[in-house]
Amino acid sequence: MLAQQVLSGFEADAINPPLHFCDAVTLIPDSVNGLAAFAGAPDARAWVEYLEPSVAVPPNLRDCQWRLLPRRQYTESTQLRKIAKKGTWDEGKCLAWPDVPEEGDDLDALAQNFMRNNQIEGGKFATKQMIQVKEVLSQLMATNEEHDGNVAEEERQLGTIIRYGDSVQMLHVSTQSFLCVSKTQAIEKGSKKVELVNKDEGNEHCIFMVS
Repeated sequence: MLAQQVLSGFEADAINPPLHFCDAVTLIPDSVNGLAAFAGAPDARAWVEYLEPSVAVPPNLRDCQWRLLPRRQYTESTQLRKIAKKGTWDEGKCLAWPDVPEEGDDLDALAQNFMRNNQIEGGKFATKQMIQVKEVLSQLMATNEEHDGNVAEEERQLGTIIRYGDSVQMLHVSTQSFLCVSKTQAIEKGSKKVELVNKDEGNEHCIFMVS
């Protein structure tokens, strides 16, 4: 078996320094002289950058770097996506989300203004329609709070040693996209799709366990 030149200088049996949250790493498949890479492909798929047997460093090294981050919470953002998918809050107009309300804002007034400015009538279901718009405003606040919590946790965990059993997310350095493995979107039955999703659109499929 040919040696993996990308591992030149690495000794598996030696005492190597531990990984920490926010470290940048490369992902090297077993027994392959190559690295996992991504460069913003239209189909959002990652691939393995295969190298010649004698090559140790790829010409596109930046496309092969991933940052290890602590797992994020996605409860509120998932709920917001469900509302968007349902599509009834704006009468199916596919409108952009309203601005995130500030703490203490009058959600009734904001909902009424949004409906009036976007000609959302609701007809005989106007009250029900307003309740849905208020639900969106509340959910936007909760999602924004969740995002701020994720950022704070990332800062708190900066430099913390990663141990076996920890959950991590892999952020592609150059595109700020999370590595995602989704079975529900597999092209072939029984297979899994490896793709990249925008950092702000991450989900539970972006979480990996160190084992």
